[in-house]
Amino acid sequence: MASLIGIHPGIAAQRLKEQEYKINAIAKKMDPNAPHITAVMGKELTSIPWANGDRRVISLPYLFLLKASDLRKEYQSLKIDDPMLQEDIYLDSFGVRAQKFFNLPKKSLDFIDKQIIRTFLQYISNPALAEKAKDFVLGHEVAHIMNQHDHNSADPIAMLVESAFSGSTALANATIFAIAIATGLWTTMPLVVLSCATAATTTTVGYRIIQESNHSHACEKDADLTSARHVKNAKEGGVYLFETFMKCQKNAREHSFLYRLLFNSDGDTRVLWLTHPYESERASYLKQFKN
Repeated sequence: MASLIGIHPGIAAQRLKEQEYKINAIAKKMDPNAPHITAVMGKELTSIPWANGDRRVISLPYLFLLKASDLRKEYQSLKIDDPMLQEDIYLDSFGVRAQKFFNLPKKSLDFIDKQIIRTFLQYISNPALAEKAKDFVLGHEVAHIMNQHDHNSADPIAMLVESAFSGSTALANATIFAIAIATGLWTTMPLVVLSCATAATTTTVGYRIIQESNHSHACEKDADLTSARHVKNAKEGGVYLFETFMKCQKNAREHSFLYRLLFNSDGDTRVLWLTHPYESERASYLKQFKN
């Protein structure tokens, strides 16, 4: 393998075809009559996997297609506390190599991209568990489609933004938000944001946000457990994935105020709180799951 040297424009299509085969094998396990699901590439190197049930499509990021054997040795055994992972030039170099590997246009990395790459390099350091984690993710996305999770539901984040920062209350809510950060109350930011949204609108809107958030959390948990139920080693892979996220995100908090806003002290992701359970919760119920 090229070890992230040179340009290999055909490799993404080849790997994507392999993943599509696995996706449909998983779907058949869930339902022998499952129609075909198409795998497509995300737009960027660090895109997030997602499923569209209406179109029966699963989108995968380019990083998802990389294997440990693709990487130069210097990238294969990095520890989370390795100072190189805090060096922008090191992360940018990996990004450039990965973009060239897939023949992608060069794109500068933002701080979210860099955190995704740090996490990727940490989880890929255990190739066996990394492949199990990928299988868990595929099963999770297939479950969203098979269980029709994205049908007839609203986006609680979109509702929150619209309700909290529109109309005559926009300035007041923005001020409350800023004060919360300045005074250190950002440690409970999800509750602060939800309070702003609820106070900014009618009780009905706030109640709908909570309803949709609860529904979204239930769908994510169902997808996690459906993957664990139907995909071999998915439970182990999911636990490894979420615990790796937490370890990397907890470490990131030590290096940046922005990361302290994004992640709580346990390493959970605050910004996805309205739509996804915390990583610690997901790892916990996967550990307890018995097929």
